[in-house]
Amino acid sequence: MGISMGGYGALLLAEKYPALIRAVAAIGPAVWTSYRQARAVNQGAYASPVAFAAADVVTHAQALAGVAVRVASGLGDPFHPGVVALSRALPPGAVVDISPGCHSSPFFLAQEPPSLAFLGRHLTGG
Repeated sequence: MGISMGGYGALLLAEKYPALIRAVAAIGPAVWTSYRQARAVNQGAYASPVAFAAADVVTHAQALAGVAVRVASGLGDPFHPGVVALSRALPPGAVVDISPGCHSSPFFLAQEPPSLAFLGRHLTGG
């Protein structure tokens, strides 16, 4: 489970190693829709367009086909467009919670209990 960049990292880890990851939850994941967008906000975000393409969680979302996935995004989150793109690319069965909120602690804290419950169900079989 991760929040913001940690959410992006959790998704990326699950995509790179789906045989090792049974479930992943991302809250307000920092998902960019293009290399240009990422670099406009943070010049150090990716070393090159090739590096972005290799780590693009939207493009590689089908790698999550055997992984239980939950993603939550607030409607006011600046990463919301990236989460929408990701939600369209995720395999069937992924849980995507789009609700009021922003990229802030109140939204993150509200999403932690359902994310942990989701992980608990998928990691314990209960």
